[in-house]
Amino acid sequence: MRKLVEADILDILPCEDGFIYLSRETLTGGNVAGVIHRYSRSDDRLSQATITDYIEVKFGPDGQVIAKELVDFITCKTATLYDGATLAVYPDGSYKIVRNGKLTDVDELIYLSAPACSPAVTGRDAWFAVPDVNAVINYSLEHGRVDLRIGGPATKAFCHPVDLKIYSNKLYICNEYSYKIRCIKLDSYTVEDYRTFNEEVKCFFRSGENEYVQLKSGIYLL
Repeated sequence: MRKLVEADILDILPCEDGFIYLSRETLTGGNVAGVIHRYSRSDDRLSQATITDYIEVKFGPDGQVIAKELVDFITCKTATLYDGATLAVYPDGSYKIVRNGKLTDVDELIYLSAPACSPAVTGRDAWFAVPDVNAVINYSLEHGRVDLRIGGPATKAFCHPVDLKIYSNKLYICNEYSYKIRCIKLDSYTVEDYRTFNEEVKCFFRSGENEYVQLKSGIYLL
C-alpha cells in the first residue's frame, strides 16, 4: 500500500488511468478554494485539472448539461440507472434524476429516519448505504420501496457504511468506523471482509487493474 495524496478531499472519482479529485486548499493570500487534480497511474504523477475535466469524468460526455440541471454537482455521489439516466444522491438523503438532459425527479430517500447515500447500480437494482443505521438497502426508485436490507441497528455486519461500489457481482462497502471494506456476494447475499486498515475508510474504487482507497489520512494505491 502506497500513499499518493494527502489532502482535504471533497470528492474523488475513478477515471481511465487513475483518478481525479477535488480538494479544499488554502491559496496564496489566504483564500480557501476547491482545486482539482488528476493522478495518472501510467505516469505515476499528479497534475492540475479543470472543472471541465471533473464534470466529464463524473457525468460523462453530456456532463455540462447534467451539471447545469443539478446545480449542486459537487456534493452528490452518482450512478447511471438501467435506462441511462443519471442518479445524483446527496448526503442529506435527497436525490435528483436527470434523463435526456432534463431534471425529471427530485425526492429523498430516508430509511428508519436516516438519510441514504452513495448509490451503486447493477441492472435494475439500486443499492444505497444508510450510515446512521449501519445498513445497506436495495431500493426500488420506480416503486418507492425497500426490497432488501442487509445489516441494521441491531447487527454488526456494517459500521457506518459510507461508500458503495459494485465489481464482478460483488458489492463493496466502506465501513468508516470499523476501518474495513466488506463485500456482499450479490448471488448469495453472503457478507465477508475484503480489506482492513488502521484508520477510517472513506472510499474505495478500481481503475484498470489497480485498486485505490481513500482513508482519513489520504489516498492510497493498494
